[in-house]
Amino acid sequence: MHIKINSDQPMKSPKMQILQLDEKLNEIDKRIAH
Repeated sequence: MHIKINSDQPMKSPKMQILQLDEKLNEIDKRIAH
């Protein structure tokens, strides 16, 4: 299975997107907790 990398967005790998989502969810959790 070949993964095509878009040269315009080299950092937009699925793993990076998941990490960014995790950070956003953590921020929301902190807002709800406080």
